Amino acid sequence: MNTIFDGTQKEIGKGAQAKVVLYHGYAYKIYDKSYPTEWIDFEKKTAKRSKHIRPKPGKIL
Repeated sequence: MNTIFDGTQKEIGKGAQAKVVLYHGYAYKIYDKSYPTEWIDFEKKTAKRSKHIRPKPGKIL
C-alpha cells in the first residue's frame, strides 16, 4: 500500500489493474505499478470530462 495512507483507509473495490480505497471521506484509485502512466493520464482526462456531462431531468440515456 502507498505510504500516503495512515492505515485507516478501507478497500471498497478492486479490479484487474487497480484497487479503490476510502480514506477520510474520499475514494482513491490505486493502480498497480505495471499500469502505464499514459493510461492513468487518459483515465484522469476522461473523468474530468464526464463531470461536465449531466443528463437533463426526465431524459433517459
